[in-house]
Amino acid sequence: MNREELIEHWATDVVPAVFAAEDNIREELQEILEANMNNKQKGAKLYCRMIAEEIVSHTSDDELAQL
Repeated sequence: MNREELIEHWATDVVPAVFAAEDNIREELQEILEANMNNKQKGAKLYCRMIAEEIVSHTSDDELAQL
């Protein structure tokens, strides 16, 4: 994959998936941030984990096996 293909992949697949996941679980994400105001690194890790879980939750086991 060349640079332009990678940029296109991020721009059309990855980033939109993150924004959609954030929209779907916005309230839960806000709670994580508020609960971890004194430990921003932990809050960021949990935030990212929740987004990843939301994205993967919409992927079938068959689709995951093909990755």
